[in-house]
Amino acid sequence: MKKLLSQILILSMLLFLLMRVFAQAQESIKDFIFTHQQPYPGVAYGTEVTLQVNTSLKHPSIFYRHSDDENWKRLPLLELNKNNYIVTLPIEITRPGGFEYYFAAQAFKSEVYSIDTDYSPLMEIETSNSIGIMGSKEVSYDIDYYNGKLPNGKIVTIKAASPISTDFSVTSKLLELRSCCSNPHMGVDFGTNGQIDKDVKAAFPGRVYFTGFDQNGAGKYIIISHNADGTIPSIGSKGDFSTIYMHLNSFNVSKDASVTANQLIAKSGNTGSSTGPHLDFRIVYYKTSSSYIVLPNKYFFNTSGWNNGLDLDFIQPPRFYFDPNYGTMVDVIVYPKGATDSLPTVRLHIKNGTSYDVITLTKQGTSDRYYAYLVGRGYDNKTVQVFLSVERKKGGTNESLGFITRPLQYYSSDVTPVNVTAPSNLYSVFIQYGAIRPFYITD
Repeated sequence: MKKLLSQILILSMLLFLLMRVFAQAQESIKDFIFTHQQPYPGVAYGTEVTLQVNTSLKHPSIFYRHSDDENWKRLPLLELNKNNYIVTLPIEITRPGGFEYYFAAQAFKSEVYSIDTDYSPLMEIETSNSIGIMGSKEVSYDIDYYNGKLPNGKIVTIKAASPISTDFSVTSKLLELRSCCSNPHMGVDFGTNGQIDKDVKAAFPGRVYFTGFDQNGAGKYIIISHNADGTIPSIGSKGDFSTIYMHLNSFNVSKDASVTANQLIAKSGNTGSSTGPHLDFRIVYYKTSSSYIVLPNKYFFNTSGWNNGLDLDFIQPPRFYFDPNYGTMVDVIVYPKGATDSLPTVRLHIKNGTSYDVITLTKQGTSDRYYAYLVGRGYDNKTVQVFLSVERKKGGTNESLGFITRPLQYYSSDVTPVNVTAPSNLYSVFIQYGAIRPFYITD
């Protein structure tokens, strides 16, 4: 009897040891038997999540569930080639709240991975701005016009650090009208000479609000929240304004991290709908949780780079001034992209009752300056309300690409110059004669 008990005890111990070894083997195996890379620390709602997995096990599957769900769902992995598999999860799994998943095959399963999900702060840019006025969209807020005051009443007291080396040139300017697109360009593109993995840095102190991927547009991108006085916003807050960095190759910061100005946050890339390596940089003000208007860049930068910052914006603030000879004048600098599209047409709109009189400005030689004399038009010795518009036509055609106003606010399409939507606030200009008093000065 004692011998039997001893044998049973020995067998039990052996069984226990075998089970322990098996369990340890499973724990160690799961670290390498299913090898894959989580695509992002979090994904945007509506993003298609595709995972590539390496395993030597036969007939592997993925099990997944949303945080709202109790039961796991299963999908078999599709074999690409020996030991390499791929699977695409249903887009509905990326709805806000997060999801988790693991891989399994035969007697083995991987650890459970958790993914954060959030709405995409970029998804509604092009549609949510529409205000339904003669084909106009509110796309910008002219912080120059309001002397640094944001729509929330805060005054911006900080200046921007360069988000990328000033050795790289601007290839598309803010609010530039281009043949490629049905809307003005909502950011500044910095070309990186065909290279990726160039340092991208935070323009202001702030907090990382979002890191994610948008395969149809921005690619890998980061949103950082900022306060007008340079303090760090609280976690989850958009602060007073935000910066967005698009088409990145990799992240060097994670969501909710605080950053300092000029801190490395990412490496530049060519992801999303990019047609070549570059950084798309935006300074924005969020009107709602998912729609924003852009802020002109030059106001924020104190730099000698990029032509003293003039290259950053498509249209600069106009200059109204008194010429001793010719009286009140206006001039404005407008930067076209190049030969693929026509030179812009710049117009001054003078409020006259409920309508506007329109003057076309003259281009000054080969420069990017446009000007007009304002005397002799029936407004002499009066204060008038005015705004400017810039129109561009598709290269080689008479097809209008639309109008951008200054003060910056609206983009108008499918309208004539006299029907361009006026900004909510206009420039006030007092018009007076100079020493030369012509009856009428033509441009």
